[in-house]
Amino acid sequence: NASGVHHYPKHGAFDFWDYYDGANTTLTGEAPRMIQLTGDDAFTYALFDNGELYQAGYGGHGQGGDSTTNTRRYYRRVGRAYNGGRGTGTLRGVKIIKVAHNAKSGRQDNIDTHSAYALDDQGRIWSWGYNGYGQLGQGNTNNYSVPTLIPQGYFHNKKVVDVWGSGYSYQKAYAITEDGYMYSWGYNGEGALGLGDFYNKYRPERVPYNWKQFGGIKIIRKVLNLKEPVMANSISARKPFGLTTDFRDFFWYPSNALINKINVYEYK
Repeated sequence: NASGVHHYPKHGAFDFWDYYDGANTTLTGEAPRMIQLTGDDAFTYALFDNGELYQAGYGGHGQGGDSTTNTRRYYRRVGRAYNGGRGTGTLRGVKIIKVAHNAKSGRQDNIDTHSAYALDDQGRIWSWGYNGYGQLGQGNTNNYSVPTLIPQGYFHNKKVVDVWGSGYSYQKAYAITEDGYMYSWGYNGEGALGLGDFYNKYRPERVPYNWKQFGGIKIIRKVLNLKEPVMANSISARKPFGLTTDFRDFFWYPSNALINKINVYEYK
């Protein structure tokens, strides 16, 4: 709250035990601040600037990361076992800098089978949740109920700088390493992994393409925040631009589109 005192209900929520114990500190020394909130209608993940990650909602395949398959109506620290107390947890002392996930299909009759990924400040990826297509990158199709490191050797022992999940009922994942290569794994029925075949991949594999010949893989950066409706061609007449709210999806619009109440991004 405004006084800087953290309050939480009896069963869980943002307890910040790892912060208070000195295992996950902030750079400023101040109380943790939320830096990412992501999810869908069935679950949410909340990440704080000291690296603590929390989850609430659906957990039927271990998505809560607390060694159970329980669905919870309150937030709980990812990596801490359900019966684990203060001072415990797989991610205790690990600073997570980004969380990614797949999403539940919009169809109401579909079961939530999302997978989760956490990138830490050492360039490692932790994964957990549903794994029917090998999208956790662990070399198998077993579901995981606690965050588990993807072997760094799968990325040729390079640090990962970004990770994101894709797909609804058929999930896959992608990552970029410090040397500019892209890796993909998971469902590949339509060849979306870019690996030259249609076979599912149970571990990350390097996409065989020389990205550097076109200047490397680009990121999407924010260029302005619209305060009133404008015509797309009044924003950029020289290059196409993308509209996104979470840095994961890139959409193209015709030059005569009327854009309202959304951030505009372009390639950096």
